[in-house]
Amino acid sequence: MSVGQGLNRSMIEKAYELKQQIESIIFALPDCELYQLQSRMGKIIEVLPEQMALSFEKETKIAKIRGFIEIVGNLQECKDYLELLQKIKYTDYSEVISKIDNITENLMVNSGSLN
Repeated sequence: MSVGQGLNRSMIEKAYELKQQIESIIFALPDCELYQLQSRMGKIIEVLPEQMALSFEKETKIAKIRGFIEIVGNLQECKDYLELLQKIKYTDYSEVISKIDNITENLMVNSGSLN
């Protein structure tokens, strides 16, 4: 297995872990107060691992980079929602936010070197 394939698999595994964590956060939120937040985060995170796998499978570097940019935008939106929840004192999501930052950084740093 090449380094690129190992990185791909690692990133997809991280995306699945993040998906599970955010889904547990969504289910723990009260339905009546935060439905839109739950709905939007759910839509973002539901397709994250598949979206990442598809981006890694793209034929050209520019297509991969475009896919990664879309993923990073979605992750940033999810991060913004988590930060909002922190501000209104639901709980501390620093660990999940840190994972989002880590995935984002890995995608942006390595996107130009992936084949």
